[in-house]
Amino acid sequence: MVLLFGGTTEGKKVMNYFDTHQVPYIYSTKTKIDFKNNSLSRYRHGALDASNLKELIKKEEITSIVNASHPFAQELHSMVHQVADDVSVPVIRFARKPLSIPSNKNIHWVSNFNEALTLMLRKYQGKRLLSLSGVQTIEKLKPWWENQFALFRILPRDSSREIAYKSKFPQEHLLYGWPSENIMSEINLIKKHDIDLVLTKESGQSGFLQTKIDAALSCEIPIIIIQQPKFPTPKVTVYSEEELSHLSF
Repeated sequence: MVLLFGGTTEGKKVMNYFDTHQVPYIYSTKTKIDFKNNSLSRYRHGALDASNLKELIKKEEITSIVNASHPFAQELHSMVHQVADDVSVPVIRFARKPLSIPSNKNIHWVSNFNEALTLMLRKYQGKRLLSLSGVQTIEKLKPWWENQFALFRILPRDSSREIAYKSKFPQEHLLYGWPSENIMSEINLIKKHDIDLVLTKESGQSGFLQTKIDAALSCEIPIIIIQQPKFPTPKVTVYSEEELSHLSF
């Protein structure tokens, strides 16, 4: 039995591969999603700590783990690595292929949200911010939006709305929508709201990072990109279903 951590585009790709090749697996996400169990797959949701994960591995006789979780799920990545090492279960990382981004005066890379806030407050006060960094980052950016203009685009899900409401962020400044590879859609969004600063995360190709960058540069406005956090790297990392097909489960 394989334990698959998902909740991402990559997780869906692995699910489809397992379903097609009849690989038994348990799909695990932090937030509940729609999932139909079948004879080869089951679903669980909710946060896991190290003790819970060890218990799950033992109970379900997990023989390998595929970690296709979000690149910014730093605590999960570290915990999976440590627990898998403790119980001698191999981990395969199904990751987003990194993009090669050329340097540009309007592209600013930062290591974390604190660095992003420091840069924004030092250099861009008074700017109209469009944050494409996700609903979980609203609270982290509170020092900005309490006194500065900000729009947050979040996914049109009840769970996202609930998180946004709890943060007490102004509801009229929430935009509901999905990331898009359509650059004109992103450019029109920037122009419609007179945006002159964009914030996003290093979300890779499946997060349409290149489209976000191209849209900001086309509008000649700065974009701040929060780099993926560092975490232990498994021995095996793959980026596609084709690479996955060379592994044994």
